[in-house]
Amino acid sequence: MAVTWLEIDGSPTVEHGRKGSRATRELMCAWGDAEALCAELMGDSFAIGGSSYAQFPGLPGLRVSTCTYKPAHDDQVTQALTDVESDLAGYESYALVTVQYEPLPTEERPELPEREDGTFLSYKMDFGTEFMQMPGQALVWANAPGIPVRNEALPTTRIVVIEHHLSWSRVIDPPWQTIQETSGCVNDNTGQVGADGDEWYFMNAGVETLLFDGCTAATEYTAIDEIGNPFQAWKLDYVFREKLIRAFNYIPGEGDAEVQAGWNHFWREFEPGGGQGGVWDRLVGPNGEYNHPLKNFWLLLQQASYQS
Repeated sequence: MAVTWLEIDGSPTVEHGRKGSRATRELMCAWGDAEALCAELMGDSFAIGGSSYAQFPGLPGLRVSTCTYKPAHDDQVTQALTDVESDLAGYESYALVTVQYEPLPTEERPELPEREDGTFLSYKMDFGTEFMQMPGQALVWANAPGIPVRNEALPTTRIVVIEHHLSWSRVIDPPWQTIQETSGCVNDNTGQVGADGDEWYFMNAGVETLLFDGCTAATEYTAIDEIGNPFQAWKLDYVFREKLIRAFNYIPGEGDAEVQAGWNHFWREFEPGGGQGGVWDRLVGPNGEYNHPLKNFWLLLQQASYQS
């Protein structure tokens, strides 16, 4: 049943700025209806596929973030309060309900996966660097190839590492096992249709160039359920590090061949005994296992109940 309410004078307040928009509304309803009104505003997102938070009228990008209420008047009902866990002050008249609206996270990259109903994805990019020392025996001076490259001239190559931060909010059933099994692994060649309808590798990164660095998880309260209890979900913050080495294999007699190497690739000399030339190759274990195994990263964005 819909709750009867009214908006008090001076409400709403809307703020627009460089960091987005915010809004606040002051509503009033019967004291006994305050919980039901908050439940309507917060939506039934405790159920997978439930409706999302209520939007701000005329600004659909703003959704309810918090709902608080307090007595509108000093007219407490006279009653004996003896049990702190069950007894609560009641009021004769109305509750003042303050509703805060904030922007919803948006999927700004077309290769992000389609989010599951009732959840949201947000994205942030950062960067870091790694340094790799190249073996001078395999290299030559461009303008004086006959002069040997001495040890003190061994070059250090700066490799840019792109950090992709994906935040997945309102997750009811996090894929804990998948997170554990995928940490420290690199992306395989599994493709998936993105939000734009095209098929992408995960984060549009080349195979073996994206390392899953780990996840931080925190609880968040998303709604009030049908019996008045606050419902808890999870916010998962994933970090992926993309290392794409755009380089050349130097093979004597065959010229240079451009390659794209990733986390499992290392430089080795072309000839075992030394000499000029070299290739980017993988170091593997005795049974051919990679230092960073390949995994399907798309499963990190599927709730565990959908993977069973």
